[in-house]
Order: sequence, then structure tokens, then C-alpha cells
Amino acid sequence: MGPVTNHIHQFLAGIFFLGPLTLPSAFAGVVFHRSEIPIYAEIVKIGPNIEEHFFGVNVDLGLNKKTRLILDTGSQGVVLFRNISGALNEGNYPINIRYHGLEVEGHRTSMRINFSGVTRNVEVAVGDLVRTCCSTSLLEKFDGVLGIGSGGDLENPLSGFAPRWIIDLPRRSDRVGHLILDPRESELGLYTMLSAVSDTYRSFLVHGCLKSLMRQLEECHAIIFDTGSQSIFSSPATAGVKDILGDGYFMIRLDAKNAGPFTWNVNYVQGSPQQGQSASSSLFVGRLVLGWTAFRDFSVLYDYDHGTVGIRRRP
Repeated sequence: MGPVTNHIHQFLAGIFFLGPLTLPSAFAGVVFHRSEIPIYAEIVKIGPNIEEHFFGVNVDLGLNKKTRLILDTGSQGVVLFRNISGALNEGNYPINIRYHGLEVEGHRTSMRINFSGVTRNVEVAVGDLVRTCCSTSLLEKFDGVLGIGSGGDLENPLSGFAPRWIIDLPRRSDRVGHLILDPRESELGLYTMLSAVSDTYRSFLVHGCLKSLMRQLEECHAIIFDTGSQSIFSSPATAGVKDILGDGYFMIRLDAKNAGPFTWNVNYVQGSPQQGQSASSSLFVGRLVLGWTAFRDFSVLYDYDHGTVGIRRRP
């Protein structure tokens, strides 16, 4: 029996931990093809009179059924709930994955995954939900998590399919968004690349600040974009961030890589159950999370090859 590996993630609000920031050798000789994968919005009941938006993609796992996974830029790796994967070989390595509000216990194994006609072998975790925020409602909508951020021992499932990808989440008025694998060079030029935070974990964190437009308050932190969280919050909660969010009208400033700061004003309505939550690990201390509400205004580019993030205002 192999060693038990613990992955402490905040539920769909993890941190992007990546390998070396420059990874050209990982893609040497690999031919990629541009493809668009639909992203679907689902509403999940997470408590009495409380509903939350989750976003998912359909993935071909060769199980002779539609498999819909939560699209999560706050964690890394494919995690399958055992309700759809009981026939899979479990492997010999136990694994325990903890998100905020969700815990999965199971084993690591590997399986073939198909995106847009391209099939590759990917390491996955298969397990039981031993703790969940959403009772059975989550299982009714999703079969697992497609973590395309970074962190932990599981590989990024998209790394074998594309060196870069773009996320356009569905807006409230839309039914479908798009995950674009290997976008064209002409598309990449539309994005403002952000200044990455250099840290031990070589994460996709970017430099940024919150500034109240009502008072002289400003808080600067390492910032992440996370499709798995709705709200804007600091982790752990700080008095300054809570005061700025409490004002309800503030500015977010992101440091651009080769240009002036990228700014936009936010009219924020409080009330999300995730606001002000604490970190589940020291890895999250001092982080500011921009949940999926930011994706309504922006298209986000992830460059896995160079470890950078870019944004573009959506029309």
C-alpha cells in the first residue's frame, strides 16, 4: 500500500501551483489543435433558500454516458465521484482531497480522456464524497471535478491537450460559454498579460489591489481568479478587505506585465456564504480570490507553457 497523500484545497477556491514557469520542453514536438468545449451553468442548492452557480463541461471518459465535471480553476486534477466510477480500477495509492465544503476519499488511478477527438491518458482520483456542502444536489448535477488550476500531486488534465486555454464563462443571459483549447495567435494578442507573483510554488497568482471608492482604504494582495467561487473574499478574512467589500463600491487594480495597471469599478452586493472565509492551509494566507463574478466581465487566458495569466474585457 502506497503512502496516503493529503491535498488541502479550499473548495473550488484553491491556489494555482504550477511547475517551472517556463516549460517549453514539455510541449516539444507535440501538435495541438484549436477546439472549443461548451461550458454549462448549473444551479445547485447548497442550503435552505441558498443556491449557487457552478459551471461544468462534458468530458468523454469512455463510460458510455455523459460525464459532466465541475470546471474549477482553483484546484488541479480530475476527481471523480464514485457514483459514476465504481467500475474503474482504484490503483494502490490512497488519496484524500479536501476542498472547502467537500471532501473526497479514494485512490489514484489513470484513464483515457477525450477532448474534441483527441485522447490521452490522464491520472485521476476516484473516491467517495465523505463531506459535501450540497447534500445530494451536487451529485445530481455533476460527476466530479475538472481542476485546471494547479496544486497537489495530480497532473493538470489540460496540459496534454494544449499549452494555453481561454475561459469564457456563461453570462447570466447566456446558456453556454466556451473553454477554448490552443487559441490562435490572433486571439492571444487581445489579452493584457498580468504581472505574476513569483513565489515558492510558482503559482498563477497576480499582483493586485482593492480600493474603496467611498473611503481612503486600499488593500493589496496576491490575487487569483477562481471559477469555483462566486464571491470576492480574502483568505483569511482581513479587516481591511471586509471594510472595502462592505462599502459595496470599489475598484480592483491589477498590475499588467508590459503596460499600465488594469482597473475596473465594481458594484458589489454582499451575502454570499463564502464571503470572509478562512484559509484551510497556510498556502492560502494573504490571498484575494476573485470568484466567477469577475468572469462575467472578463475573458481569462491561462498560458500553461509560461505560467502567466491574461485578461480581456468581454464586449
